Amino acid sequence: MIKHYKPSGRYSVATIHNGVAYLCGHYASDLSKDIKGQTEEALDSIDKSLLEIGTDKSKMLSVMIHLKTMDDYAEMNSVYDNWVAKLPPARTCVVGEMFSNDCLIEVTVTAVV
Repeated sequence: MIKHYKPSGRYSVATIHNGVAYLCGHYASDLSKDIKGQTEEALDSIDKSLLEIGTDKSKMLSVMIHLKTMDDYAEMNSVYDNWVAKLPPARTCVVGEMFSNDCLIEVTVTAVV
């Protein structure tokens, strides 16, 4: 059975199947912030979504990070490294075009529920 958490229009905040949650991309609500601020907001949003579906970041299987530019890689990692558990999940970090020129990061997570 597939569960859709908070479906709206084009996507659901999470889709859960066979005990695995697939979260949609999370990004900062305040796009005027720098990469550190946007990373903190995106990761905080992920924490909240994971808790709402009954899990937490300690059960993450993978993280996909999209950056607007690799110039932000080190600063993003300074925030990410403090957020992620001692046993970090698999991770991919790529550069991609964002939905807004002001968006510097979008993060997607897969986690066990």
